[in-house]
Amino acid sequence: MTLLHTSAPFWDVWRAWFLSDGVGIVMVAPLVIGLGQVWRKPPSRAEAIEAIGVLSLLALIGWIAITHPTGSWLSFDPDAVVLPLLLWLIARCKPVFGFAGAFIVSLTVIYATIFGIGHFGDAAVPITERVSGAQVLITMVTLYTLVLAALFAECKQTEARLSDALEAGQVVAFETDADTRRSQRSVNAESILGVVEDGHFLRQVHPDDRARFQTYLRGLLPDNPAYALAFRFVRRDGGHVWLEETARGEFDSTGRLMRIKGLTRDITERKQLEDHKNTLISELDHRVKNVLATVSAIVVQTQNDNRSIADFVARVDDRIKSLAATHELLSHSRWHGVSLAEIVRRELAPYERENARIDGSDVTLKPEAAQATTMVVHELTTNAAKYGALSNFRGRVSVRWYRRSNGSLDDHLVIDWREAGGPSVNGTPKSGYGTSVIRDLIPYELGGSVDYVLAPEGVCCRLEIPAMFLHTAARSAAASNGAE
Repeated sequence: MTLLHTSAPFWDVWRAWFLSDGVGIVMVAPLVIGLGQVWRKPPSRAEAIEAIGVLSLLALIGWIAITHPTGSWLSFDPDAVVLPLLLWLIARCKPVFGFAGAFIVSLTVIYATIFGIGHFGDAAVPITERVSGAQVLITMVTLYTLVLAALFAECKQTEARLSDALEAGQVVAFETDADTRRSQRSVNAESILGVVEDGHFLRQVHPDDRARFQTYLRGLLPDNPAYALAFRFVRRDGGHVWLEETARGEFDSTGRLMRIKGLTRDITERKQLEDHKNTLISELDHRVKNVLATVSAIVVQTQNDNRSIADFVARVDDRIKSLAATHELLSHSRWHGVSLAEIVRRELAPYERENARIDGSDVTLKPEAAQATTMVVHELTTNAAKYGALSNFRGRVSVRWYRRSNGSLDDHLVIDWREAGGPSVNGTPKSGYGTSVIRDLIPYELGGSVDYVLAPEGVCCRLEIPAMFLHTAARSAAASNGAE
């Protein structure tokens, strides 16, 4: 009041001063907070250029409106041209630009009031009323900006949460015009579908599923407004994904289809898991049949080899336990393979002595080879325990394996079983189930070879298994060991 050379009552001065302080806080605080946020996360160049352009236009139009001569409708309603620009800033740019716009309008009002320009400088109006009018206008513009900023921020947060939910669930929301076939999709559509040209979605549906998809679309009627189906979709990059689409049609009063709204979910991973599960079930069925067939053969052949029931039960139990032990090893490795050293150690464990020697590199047999090799080693161990080197304390058993490599596809893993120090061996071996397994199982199951000899000093058996039944890492290790 002193600067304006106007006398006023004491309480009017303090009231104007107090309210001006409050208005100043409301006007400046949001701008300062917004500038701090922009400093941490600057806007894009396009957004900054747009905001600066609108702020410049707002400053120009605001100055024209507020400083317009008294008597013009603009001097009484400046918000008619100011507020739409503030709305533009808040809706399309970061909130700080809206606060900056309100700040510019407020400064213009303050300047016009102090220097007596336009409506706020009308000498016919008491200075206290002009100051109060300026305070009210500044407060309303700032609160208008804050409320709009809060509403738009809430909408953007809701959209962001929805977008995050769609992204996390691999779901695309869409709306398709029934006449033009043009679609609007959520922002995560490109990450799932790739680039899809307007109206060309159906063209990228897998040819084997396209006719069924069109049938569902043609079947949309007022009494059947929804559909749900799974189909394959071919991306522009050549890959394909499995999609599950649930949608509903909207119809006008005549029953004509206007638009289709729905959700498209990426179920590629689920389909892959289903295919993997079906493969595992088929593989399990196959393996169970093989195991049952093996058990049946063990029972029948063991029955032919044994005269007493007790001996029959003991041999069957022993052989099935050996088979179960192999399956246990395969299960622990998730059917990736079994270490040959582990197979040999398990079979020799009940007869382990200091003069039993195991020597060989770290070799992993594939599942089909592990079972056959275990059965052969089990029969060799059983025969050695009953008739050979493991039947007394002087006998010795040596098991050694190595890779016989000649640089061709005929490479083999060689397993040498040698016994010494046991009872003398005379004559030819009795032809029974155990001998049959030793001689015939590897050639029949794996295409390998067996050299089984009853030498006077003890049994000598050489097994040769094609390298194709070894895992790649095991092939390299075995080859290195053989070369040494």
